[in-house]
Amino acid sequence: MRGFLLGGLSWVCLFGLATSPVWSCDEIEDGIYFLVDPDEVGQRVSIDGKEVLLGNLATQHLGTVRLRSLNNQNSQYMLELTACGPIVSDEQLVSRTVAMIGGLGIMITGQNRMPDEATGTQNLSAQITGDQADHIAQHLESTAGKREHPGHRMLVTWTAVKPSFNQMEPVEVDLKIRNVGEVPLLFYDGGQQRGARNNQFRFVCFFGEMRPEPDVGDPVNFGGLAGLVTLGPGDEFTKRVDLRDWFAFEETGTYMLLGNFQLTLHHTSEHYTPIWDDWASGPFFVTIDE
Repeated sequence: MRGFLLGGLSWVCLFGLATSPVWSCDEIEDGIYFLVDPDEVGQRVSIDGKEVLLGNLATQHLGTVRLRSLNNQNSQYMLELTACGPIVSDEQLVSRTVAMIGGLGIMITGQNRMPDEATGTQNLSAQITGDQADHIAQHLESTAGKREHPGHRMLVTWTAVKPSFNQMEPVEVDLKIRNVGEVPLLFYDGGQQRGARNNQFRFVCFFGEMRPEPDVGDPVNFGGLAGLVTLGPGDEFTKRVDLRDWFAFEETGTYMLLGNFQLTLHHTSEHYTPIWDDWASGPFFVTIDE
């Protein structure tokens, strides 16, 4: 048995113990490969602990390789291959092809469009780990596009629009976000409101001796229109919401809530890739009368 260590993963090659050996991924050149069925002829490799059978090379041209971080911890990335190919195939490539890059095998899980009619190229993608992104970036002598805190600072307040509410009226509160930093604050307002409520808002509610109140609303949504909000230093953003979309408020008295408004931050209006995820959060109270 001979073992290969690559990028923190151990790829094991067995000779003489099986009819078809398991190839080390670092022996396979970069490119997009078709997967074939187990009863067909191909190169058997181990990808993320699962053995697959590589068939013909679809293309050596990976196109423009982009690594986009999906979270603030930089633990998950999207690998995007733009104008990859040309690739000649009548079938969808999702879950039927593997990208080999620097000895790493990545299962293709996204195909953004059908082949370009003029060039035959395709846009392919796959979600990978931060370690895999670092390995690919080093192999291609590029960068992994890590997220970094953009340096924003904001003052968040949640305020009930009335001192108290009766049982029959909406229970509305105003969210106010003020940019108290020195850099612009850009985020999208909308995108989760095509449904019974605006799910860009999230709430936790307690009554009496810190008894949690159940969320009785409908969280299902189908996206929605979104507009970019740009707050320069000192600028404010205000948005009103009805808490009855979340809670019944069946008892009279004072409720303590924690309000959260999801923020996906961006660099500029022309740059649609998120640079940071944040929340405009804060505690507040509402009182329900007879």
